[in-house]
Amino acid sequence: MSIEISIIVATYNSGKTLSKCLRSIINQKCSSVELIVIDGQSTDETIDILEGFEEYIDHVISEVDEGIYDAWNKGIDQARGNWFMFVGSDDQLRTGCIKGYMQQIACNNDYDFISGRIMLVNNFGDELREFGGPYDWRIFKRHMNLAHVSSLHNRRLYHSYGNYNINYKICGDYEFLLRPKENLKVKFVDKLFANMAIGGISFGSFDALREARNAKLLHKVNKPSIIWLQYFVSFLRLRLKRILY
Repeated sequence: MSIEISIIVATYNSGKTLSKCLRSIINQKCSSVELIVIDGQSTDETIDILEGFEEYIDHVISEVDEGIYDAWNKGIDQARGNWFMFVGSDDQLRTGCIKGYMQQIACNNDYDFISGRIMLVNNFGDELREFGGPYDWRIFKRHMNLAHVSSLHNRRLYHSYGNYNINYKICGDYEFLLRPKENLKVKFVDKLFANMAIGGISFGSFDALREARNAKLLHKVNKPSIIWLQYFVSFLRLRLKRILY
């Protein structure tokens, strides 16, 4: 059977969370799904954990990289599937995620990007709030409102627009999806597909705001004055939040 979905997990010193992440994938993995793990040459127990799951992982690379987007690019180079899914090493697929996406692919294979909703959780596993909604270019060019974790990316996107820009450290996924602009063909599925751990550099980060601003300026999604105004408003909101909380 041909590979439909390539799941790519990037890791670096993820020993505390990696096992739960891998189990959430392996428990619903089928013959048309492959699992690829790209490790940044971890120094904790990550490698031992990967060896314990060796029979379920189709390809592992462990070497120094230049960040998560460099790791994703390496995974893309190894992938055999028609669709790519990126899962963080501290995230987990919810039950029925892969089956739900396989059903969507069977119904219509013509989309560039298929996504649903994700649940944001804290370090204790407590569910905080849902994230992700339907695609609307007018909203998306202002901020990332698509749930990238566990979403599906059609292989042809990378043939058309290249791989991820490793100069981005936080918002490379947003920058990549801005490249097609309003031509991006998105299917939104109103279901919860994954749990995403919050607390990373992309949450409450001034660096993330700056990278998103630079991506919008690069792709000229709006007038520069509007992009800068949006940036300053977001900056002030985050600053106020830091002060109050």
